[in-house]
Order: sequence, then structure tokens, then C-alpha cells
Amino acid sequence: MREYTAEELIQFEEEIAELFNNGKIRSPIHLYYG
Repeated sequence: MREYTAEELIQFEEEIAELFNNGKIRSPIHLYYG
């Protein structure tokens, strides 16, 4: 399994948060910065 850097995980979290904030993801999600 590939290991991700902290920067990659933060970028992923930001992308998911943007999708959620724009109504593209309807169910609640929990991501923790960093």
C-alpha cells in the first residue's frame, strides 16, 4: 500500500471539504486537518 505525505493528505482533505461545501457530497464526513 502506498504511503501518503502529510501534504498529500491535507490536499485530499481540502478537495473533499470543497466538494462537501458545494453540495456535491450529501452525507456528513469527518476529516481531521493534518
